[in-house]
Amino acid sequence: MNTIEFDVPGDIDLVSPEQLESFLRRLKEFLRSGALTHARRHETLVPSVDIDQLNESGPWPDVIDEEFVDARGRRFHLFVDSYHGAGGKWARTDID
Repeated sequence: MNTIEFDVPGDIDLVSPEQLESFLRRLKEFLRSGALTHARRHETLVPSVDIDQLNESGPWPDVIDEEFVDARGRRFHLFVDSYHGAGGKWARTDID
């Protein structure tokens, strides 16, 4: 697996379906390259989602709640509420 280090973005508000589609394409690229890997998830009742299996243009699960770690050990959280259309957020979580 190629582990090219990408500059993984910090915080992004995902406010539209188009923005989520674009972000999912980028996230898949990060995962395939090894720049990001799935991390152990925090306590959640939401079923895990295999990001690589998601169709970028939908349909999406009602909720996506996943955690990732980059090649530098930085942790990130993706939360999307597609059921209510509330959008979502990608955030770096290892910063106080």
